[in-house]
Amino acid sequence: MKLQFDVFVKQLSDMHKGRNLKDGYVHSTEFWIINTNNKYCGRISLRHKLNDFLSKHGGHIGYDIIPSERGKGYSTKALSLCLKKAKNIGLTKVLLTCDEDNLPSIKTIESNKGKLKDKLEYNGILTRRYIIKL
Repeated sequence: MKLQFDVFVKQLSDMHKGRNLKDGYVHSTEFWIINTNNKYCGRISLRHKLNDFLSKHGGHIGYDIIPSERGKGYSTKALSLCLKKAKNIGLTKVLLTCDEDNLPSIKTIESNKGKLKDKLEYNGILTRRYIIKL
């Protein structure tokens, strides 16, 4: 079933307000990454708190850049801006995760002062867990 745009936006609004959350979801804020030509380039989500799953594999912040816009610095800049938002909502540190073989994401996180905390295996994939102090 195709999701209607207005329904999608309502779901994002509810998540931002921390209400009507589906099982496994947490209070979060979604930001869209738009370039200077008003083109959608990706998204970044700030999770205001973590559940058990996110504390191991997901973290406080998740981002995606569309394939045609990768390698242009959008994720590094978006993460930098999102860290300021995280501090504004009262977080003092954030957890970010990425797959062991995701070199662009490793670079993005480490460019924003991410310090490798540890590595965990999940579904046969090694996950790197980083902490960024705010």
